[in-house]
Amino acid sequence: MPPIPRWLLVGERVLHAPDLLNADQPPFWDFAGSERFTYLRDNLREADALGWDYPIGGHGKEGSHDDIAFHLTFIDDLIAAVGKAMGEVPRAFGVDPATLTAHTAMLPAWYAEISRRATEALRPKYGNCYGFDAATPPNAGMVAEYLFSYR
Repeated sequence: MPPIPRWLLVGERVLHAPDLLNADQPPFWDFAGSERFTYLRDNLREADALGWDYPIGGHGKEGSHDDIAFHLTFIDDLIAAVGKAMGEVPRAFGVDPATLTAHTAMLPAWYAEISRRATEALRPKYGNCYGFDAATPPNAGMVAEYLFSYR
């Protein structure tokens, strides 16, 4: 994912960064339509370092630096939960290897179970947050793909 387009209104100390984050909620579905998870944390940290008082994510209300800190904490917790689930879920989960005509069915079933377990692991801390149930499973799937590809 390339850097998020953003505009800094210097005099007003407002950051307009469409879909980088929405205030008062965990990351949106598929990290707001991101192609990849790979650079999201870097984009959040870079945006946080700019001179602003209020971010406007394009949806919802204005936020603060605390919202970026919340996102980064959520993402760290999600990475930990996904990593734990990856260590627990066998690669052939949900499929019968004896009946497969191709191995392509294995990865989606594996990611789905990892996503389910990671979501449930985060539920006690974040389950009451707006959009948690809709956004966390696909976000966990993106993190699983990232960890599988780059770990």
